[in-house]
Amino acid sequence: MDGNLATTYTLIHSFLRKQSHNKAADALKKAAKAIVILKDDIEIEGPQLDEIIQIWESIKQNDNTSS
Repeated sequence: MDGNLATTYTLIHSFLRKQSHNKAADALKKAAKAIVILKDDIEIEGPQLDEIIQIWESIKQNDNTSS
């Protein structure tokens, strides 16, 4: 199993639940069941998906201004 893929699914699932997109989270859970077991009540350690995207966008913007 690809650990990065499992982590990505977990972060997306957690984000969807946090945003109350329960149908989408359930669909993702069903689609990813061959790769990772997604639990509804899991606490993610480290940054959440929206925080990771903000960091990535900041880095991307800094790279664009440095070029």
